[in-house]
Amino acid sequence: MQGCRYRFAVWAGRFQPFHYGHATALKRGLALADHLIVVIGSSRRPRSPLNPWTAAEREEMIRGSSEAARAGRVHFLHLQDHLYNDDLWAAEVGRKVAEAAAGLGGGGPVTLLGPSRDEEAWRGRFPHWPFEPVPVVPALEGEAFRAAYFSGIGRSNWAVALPRSVSAFLRSWEATPEYGNLADEWSQIAAYRARWSQAPFPVVFTTVDTLVLKSGHALLVRRRAHPGKGLLALPGGFLDAEGDRSLRAGALRELREETGITVADADLLQSIRAERAFDAPERSLRGRTITHVVCMDLGEGPLPEVQGGDDASQALWVALADLREHPEELFEDHADIIANLTQAGSEV
Repeated sequence: MQGCRYRFAVWAGRFQPFHYGHATALKRGLALADHLIVVIGSSRRPRSPLNPWTAAEREEMIRGSSEAARAGRVHFLHLQDHLYNDDLWAAEVGRKVAEAAAGLGGGGPVTLLGPSRDEEAWRGRFPHWPFEPVPVVPALEGEAFRAAYFSGIGRSNWAVALPRSVSAFLRSWEATPEYGNLADEWSQIAAYRARWSQAPFPVVFTTVDTLVLKSGHALLVRRRAHPGKGLLALPGGFLDAEGDRSLRAGALRELREETGITVADADLLQSIRAERAFDAPERSLRGRTITHVVCMDLGEGPLPEVQGGDDASQALWVALADLREHPEELFEDHADIIANLTQAGSEV
């Protein structure tokens, strides 16, 4: 396109949902480059009040709001998060942008767009791309909108911040079972937060989880209740401050309660191959929650019998290959945890 400084501009975000602030950044990108490559993050995550809409649904919001997208100047990439491996995430962005640019004829410079407050972080991850700041337009704050959307309180206050096509999409989406499920989950999370809001200091919760591996499978449970009702998860729960004498003891207790695994404690303890804390600030909507995960590898052979109990409606062995193909079926960051602990070279 005549007069553009760059051949390609890259713009990454979650867009939960897409609003007029995002639309302003989109216009800035199209003024700078012939083609705008929009990287939609948090792809293939489980639906939750934090990530209600799939990458395909968010792409639909943007396409419906942008004439340039409909005209073929805006292109979309769907990228998974890697909460505990920033280098892998950055490498995937670089590889997929290069592939997209090659498909559009390649050639010409590439720039990265973002708010000026993110410039240092973006330059650190993508030093080979010049950074172009985009204005931060006071508009919609995603978390506040999602709270209003799922609670029904103050929702009309945000209508002016959404393109008309996005408003129409969200009104239609309210009729889906997914909306009803997430509205129930949001209500329970809000009540949970309220119970802890009067604490004299910010509360940090401690949980324990167990990843048991055998014959290329992982032992998982299906959650009985919100949050994450119906999703697959690692067996685990909150540390019993009085009853659990150690994090490892708490993890073993939760494993027994939720799966009834028919393996002796001594054999389980001898099979431990790693113990690691996972502490991404956004990993749980209930509040800042740090989990200690014990990874056990029982080797090859028949899968031990298991049966769901306590907070689990079901306990089951799932092939690791299937988990890699369907990370959206796992609760919170459990797909990231499994990926981290099963990568080559993982040690105690």
